[in-house]
Amino acid sequence: MPSNPNKPSPVDTAREIFAAAFKHHGPRVEALLWSGETSQRERFGIMCDIGDLRDARVLDVGCGFASLYDYLCERFGKITYTGIDITQEFLSVARERHSGIDVRLASIDTLGGDERWDYIFCSGIFNLAYGFRDLELNLKHMFERAQTAVAVNLLSAHSLGALNVEASYFDPADVVTLAARLSRSFTLRHDYRANDCTLYLYKRSNYPGRDVTPGNIRADAVKRPYA
Repeated sequence: MPSNPNKPSPVDTAREIFAAAFKHHGPRVEALLWSGETSQRERFGIMCDIGDLRDARVLDVGCGFASLYDYLCERFGKITYTGIDITQEFLSVARERHSGIDVRLASIDTLGGDERWDYIFCSGIFNLAYGFRDLELNLKHMFERAQTAVAVNLLSAHSLGALNVEASYFDPADVVTLAARLSRSFTLRHDYRANDCTLYLYKRSNYPGRDVTPGNIRADAVKRPYA
């Protein structure tokens, strides 16, 4: 089915929503559509369990106020940080709070150059307006830019919370299938919050994804659940 040229893109929709949230809440975590700093830091902690980030080069996709930078410095000491976001108001706050910080007005698919980072983090941007195809395209862009690994958190379709009709939920099984296409070295964390999951996607040459090396397991050899 052809796309509707009059329908705003997910990025445009998200930009409008975040700009309105910032106008309402000001430079507070609620403007980022998080319920509070406690849940935000809990998600940071889970994402940063991906590896030893001391002296790492980190890209924060959808950086908001660059709060992840503070968490990384507290936990790991010296890191080299870059943040990107589509909302200028958020970046202005990030620069005010962190003198000399490298934050840029961009999304992962519009980020110029061929720069690479050890770890790429993405916390919360897919919770709103994005579909599975958007997740797939953005995850591929992040994986291409990563030297070591990517961490992304998502709202789970197995959530115990009340349905938010404006939110985007993802089936963990679909996320695993997507991850395996990019790398056979991955972990899906679904053990820390009732509505959340986090994907660790590692870049290891001896664990190529199915898009690169399909493998030898035939479809008829795979045991499926009953319909």
